[in-house]
Amino acid sequence: MPVIKYCIAHWIALIFYAAASFFYGSMGLGAYKKLEEGRIRQIENIAELRRMNDALRAEKEALSYDAETITQEAINIGYGRDGETYIHIEGFHDSRSHKAEPGEVFKPSELEAVEDEVIKIYAIGIFIIVTAAIGFTDIVRFIRRL
Repeated sequence: MPVIKYCIAHWIALIFYAAASFFYGSMGLGAYKKLEEGRIRQIENIAELRRMNDALRAEKEALSYDAETITQEAINIGYGRDGETYIHIEGFHDSRSHKAEPGEVFKPSELEAVEDEVIKIYAIGIFIIVTAAIGFTDIVRFIRRL
C-alpha cells in the first residue's frame, strides 16, 4: 500500500504538468488563441489590401484610357485649366508618389506562454511536496506504532 501512495505522487505531478502545459504552455490554449487572433487580423488585412488593389487598378485603368479622368487629374495637379484640350501619351509613367496608404504591417509578437522548463520545475516541486506529505504521514504512523 505505501508504494501505491508514492505512485500517486508521481501521477499528481504528471497530471499537473500535462494540465499546465495544455493551458499555459507554448503550445497550449493561450498561445493558440493568440495565434488565432493574429491569423484573423492577417486575413482582415489581406482583404483590405485586395480592396485597395482593386481600387488602384480601377484608378490606373481610368487614368490610362478615360479622357475625362485624365483631364480632371491634369487640372488637379496644376497642368491645365478648364477649357483646354488634353491628349494622352501612351507609355508615359507618372513618377509622383501615390497617395494610397499600404496595409498594416504586423510584427510578430511574443507569445505570453509559460516556458516548458518552468512548468517542469513546478511539477517537480509538486511531486516533492506530495511525496514529503505522504512520507510525513508514514513517519507519524511509524512513530505512533512505537
